[in-house]
Amino acid sequence: LFRSLTSTMGSAQPINFSEAPCDPCNTPSSSSGSSSRHGARRDSRFCGSSCPPRRRANVLPAVLVLLSTGSAVAEEVVPMVLQERSWNESYRLAEDKLDELTPWEKHRLVNGVGWHRPFTWTPGYFVGNVAGNPEKRIPWLKMQDSGSGFRCFRQEAVNTSVMWPSPLAAASTWDDQVVELLAAFIGLEFKSKGSNVILGPAVNVHRVAQGGRNFEYMSGEDPYLGSRLARAYVNGANSQGVMTVIKHFAFNEQETNRHQENSVVDDRTAWELYYPPFEAAVHAGAASVMCSYNVVNGTHSCSNEALLQRDLKGKMGFRGFVMSDWGASASTGLAQGGDVDMPGFADSWYSIDKVAVSPALNESARRVLAAMYRHKLDEDSSLRGCVPPSCLSSIATDTITTEGVALAAELAKSAIVLLKNHNETLPIDARWIKRIGVLGSAAHAKPAGFNPRDPVAGDE
Repeated sequence: LFRSLTSTMGSAQPINFSEAPCDPCNTPSSSSGSSSRHGARRDSRFCGSSCPPRRRANVLPAVLVLLSTGSAVAEEVVPMVLQERSWNESYRLAEDKLDELTPWEKHRLVNGVGWHRPFTWTPGYFVGNVAGNPEKRIPWLKMQDSGSGFRCFRQEAVNTSVMWPSPLAAASTWDDQVVELLAAFIGLEFKSKGSNVILGPAVNVHRVAQGGRNFEYMSGEDPYLGSRLARAYVNGANSQGVMTVIKHFAFNEQETNRHQENSVVDDRTAWELYYPPFEAAVHAGAASVMCSYNVVNGTHSCSNEALLQRDLKGKMGFRGFVMSDWGASASTGLAQGGDVDMPGFADSWYSIDKVAVSPALNESARRVLAAMYRHKLDEDSSLRGCVPPSCLSSIATDTITTEGVALAAELAKSAIVLLKNHNETLPIDARWIKRIGVLGSAAHAKPAGFNPRDPVAGDE
């Protein structure tokens, strides 16, 4: 499958670690090689004169036909490839729209809806929501988690989407082409369920082996790999007109005490080890970056001016908007680089009485609007689709396809890495091996396929 996939991708090339690695920031190398715009000597692994050409997911029709073993694929299964607007054009449209809005309408762009105290989600909304304004032709932002595809957290939505292999499994394929295809499929599933924002990918570089969300972090332990795959994922999702939210920025490499722990990081370590996947996603056109729960060098991430204004928006050149992780805002952080508070409460740090007086409100609202225009959400069904809190039926839409299940299975197979074959134990020969021990807490778990409707042991 994947060799055939490679042959259909035209100019796309598989990862070759013997070649000179590209600069994930698309930044020309210094002739002296001694310094960079970050004020620290560049790591040679991330330098280069150019990156591979940016690829679009326009190979999906051919791959879908391949996955369907030669049979015709229904047109609705084959997604169209969206050509985004430029950031400059998007900002021009955002500036024009901003002139039409009242302070209250601007506030609605920077404070989420759909949750109420103490921390309760309202049925009919998505996990995250920014309210639209049909009179001003501003679409809703409808966000959903995506660790293994569309998160079906409501009973009526269970068994309606493919259970994709984890992002870490996708990283284990070492194949940015496949990751781009995976993101395009997930983006299509999101659109089919009425969502236009993927709360992912998570690209933190592993630091703590016991990290509670390492399975969700696509970079693994390698910032160069993470840079390649982050770019691929953003390209795939963007091809479907679906926003990506790159998370968790930054240095959120552990779950233990994640609300209190202080990550102390110097500039060189940040730029050479932990920033590259985020920077690559920024230059691929990510719409949003999610600031994290932890403290960074003594200041909470979501109100950390050095992190958000200086590094992300300044040095990386990020033009989208920053949203908080759910409940991560520790202050009204507009001036420090935060833009949207999630999940949003009437009495949150971004309540109307707090943000209406902030000179930075216009800048944050402008960034949200620009991201909408860049993805052409003003032109598609986002303005005509489900409107929270009337989205339960859309969320429960069945998006499982034969092609999606086949890709998930092949991706999982490709993710398997054999480090050592002691005594040539593999492949298992049933003539000699009669019993296999399965150890650990998962030993009693029911087996399940990538199609959640497949029967599992005990169902019959």
